Amino acid sequence: MQIVDTQKFQLTADPQDAAGYDVDAAISFSVDNSAVASIVDVTLDDGTIDPKSKWIVSGQPGSAVVTVSVPTSEGNPDLTATLAVDVVPGGVAIVNLVAGDAVDK
Repeated sequence: MQIVDTQKFQLTADPQDAAGYDVDAAISFSVDNSAVASIVDVTLDDGTIDPKSKWIVSGQPGSAVVTVSVPTSEGNPDLTATLAVDVVPGGVAIVNLVAGDAVDK
């Protein structure tokens, strides 16, 4: 997923069992490079936090990997999914000019 350094996107995990039915599970989100992307809660209209979704918010340009983990049955390893996120610089928004000191020619 590529985003500009002024953007964010919502990432939603939808855990299901082998038959395709939704599973109520504790979902954890993490990122390996918080300078590039951060994870922020999604607040629903009723003021509660969405347990299945997070905002992925751009930081400085670079690459990061977002990992989502869901516990399975006791004794089995968690299921994980990853998403590579590349943050690229946005277009020019301002030009600053700095004049040097005047000198004799």
